[in-house]
Amino acid sequence: MFVIKLILVIICATNSFGEITNEENDVEEYMEERILGGKLSKISKYPYTVAVFVDGHLTGAGALLNNQWVIGGGFSVSEADSADNVTVRVASNAAFKGGLEKKLKRLVIHPKQRGYDHDMALLQLKTPLKRNMRNARSIQLATKLPKSGEKTLFTGYGSRQNESTPGIQLVFDGLLKEIRLPYMTYKECAHYYNTTLAFTKNNFCAKTEYLSSPYARDFGGPLVYKKKLIGLFAGAPRCSGVIKPAVFCDVTVEHKWIKSTINKYSHGQNSEIAEYE
Repeated sequence: MFVIKLILVIICATNSFGEITNEENDVEEYMEERILGGKLSKISKYPYTVAVFVDGHLTGAGALLNNQWVIGGGFSVSEADSADNVTVRVASNAAFKGGLEKKLKRLVIHPKQRGYDHDMALLQLKTPLKRNMRNARSIQLATKLPKSGEKTLFTGYGSRQNESTPGIQLVFDGLLKEIRLPYMTYKECAHYYNTTLAFTKNNFCAKTEYLSSPYARDFGGPLVYKKKLIGLFAGAPRCSGVIKPAVFCDVTVEHKWIKSTINKYSHGQNSEIAEYE
């Protein structure tokens, strides 16, 4: 699964960004694609959004479920040797500074993950977040999906530069951005993808445009409808200029696994979903 997605990232990427990797603004010169279009946002509007790092590199985003658990993409943490290699940044407008950087106690990738199917992971923080922490709030899991064409909200980390000139290398700022995307059902989207990437009924899509889309390294970023989490970004290939819908892992069908996993490892602590308010 990892090899399949890595090939897509290399072949299908159209824009390149140098990435700022820490608070001292050291720049890594390698390909990283992030959220395109949309607009700059503030964590105070979407305090559930977190940045996810593996070995110090930003690999995606996620969402707070309570004061000790984050949900994100399985692929975005698949390169980690263990939970010790993963960190998350919460309560910040930027991925690389501000807020609070937290280490993990445990990393649980969905046991049935294959390609886009079940592409999710649960990340348990080593120490719980303090109650009433500014700009850190949980989000509830949705129980049903929108109707076709209804607008959803995606948050991820992107660049402040003008993105109307594809191909020009820009400094990646890692600033929080938001983008509105029309929802697409599984049936509407299925013909865009073949079985190689395991696009299943556990997935759905969001309509994208050339300069308005989540992108290759936004894996695990939260998609929200009516203030509840409906999906996690799994991919949006762009090959030879062909624009395909963005694929999401459907959170509404994963409640049993999410809740049972959290209960299993919480050891008597309050483990209710979205209890961190």
